Amino acid sequence: MIKKYPKIHIKKLHTGIQKEIIQLLKMHNEGNIHTIFIEFDVEFTFYGFISQ
Repeated sequence: MIKKYPKIHIKKLHTGIQKEIIQLLKMHNEGNIHTIFIEFDVEFTFYGFISQ
């Protein structure tokens, strides 16, 4: 059985999904940036340890 939803309801649902996707992408990007900083920190520490 197919239900007919008003276009307004579908548009609100679409907007809500877009907001959720944007929020997930922001969280993912923040995690990647944090990982990059950790990798640089480890590399600099290792370099400092070796150069002594």
